Amino acid sequence: MRIITRFDWGARAPENVTLSDPKTLKGVVVHWFGIPGAAKSHAGCPALLRSVQNSHMDGEFSDIAYSHATCPHGAVYELRGFGRQTGANGNRTANRDYAAVVYMAGRGDVPTEAGYQALRWIIREWRRKGAGRMVIPHGKITGSECPGPELSLWVARGGFEYPATPPDDPKRLAALRAWILKRKREGRSWAWIKATVNWKEYVRRGGR
Repeated sequence: MRIITRFDWGARAPENVTLSDPKTLKGVVVHWFGIPGAAKSHAGCPALLRSVQNSHMDGEFSDIAYSHATCPHGAVYELRGFGRQTGANGNRTANRDYAAVVYMAGRGDVPTEAGYQALRWIIREWRRKGAGRMVIPHGKITGSECPGPELSLWVARGGFEYPATPPDDPKRLAALRAWILKRKREGRSWAWIKATVNWKEYVRRGGR
């Protein structure tokens, strides 16, 4: 997955920027638009972002308020981006302590699996940049319904986490090792072996 840049979706230049090291953040706040709703097709997503940016900048903000956006079609967009303080979280402390990721939909829009995957991915990217592991719905800060019932439940259930590595199972690891050695004795190449699902599971379980 890649991040669609500000240039690619046609963002205006910000009026000013406040820098923020991701390593100082506690985590990520999840938002939705509420109003407007999702674009009718993926082709309309850049125009939707431009409309939201114009609304924000014509109001109280120096730029579109969020850090990143994800759309129902599975794309991730750079808004303020990494290393810049958000303006979306509701107060100065929350803006200083968290990034803000918005799902590009509103009331009546049911989140898609592609949208969930994009949210999961960008949250992981924030963590890789050094942000803390907390993930909270915007409503926890403001008392609003943002980001809607489905996304709030998804956050509460830890839907943003990737599946855990399979637990250590010595018997399974030994069985995989035996299978690999048998294939090698049969004359299979290491390239062939390493392309199999058994090899990938073996490595995932700590085999070398």
